[in-house]
Amino acid sequence: MNDTNKALTAYEECIKHDPHHAQAHYQIGSLAAEQHNNDVAVEHLKKAIEYNPSYVNAHFNLGQVIHRCSVR
Repeated sequence: MNDTNKALTAYEECIKHDPHHAQAHYQIGSLAAEQHNNDVAVEHLKKAIEYNPSYVNAHFNLGQVIHRCSVR
């Protein structure tokens, strides 16, 4: 199992214990964005923002993903 998969597993486990954990949602969204899994990225980045509206990095990454999707 590579480091990305280990990280993803850890963040998913975190969300199981605390579904409103903004940073875990952000990390899953960011990992999904890196893999161009845009639907998952958008879903988790939006949740990160929902649970922490001032999460600047989540807003930025969400904008990047949405822009990438709209450019196609």
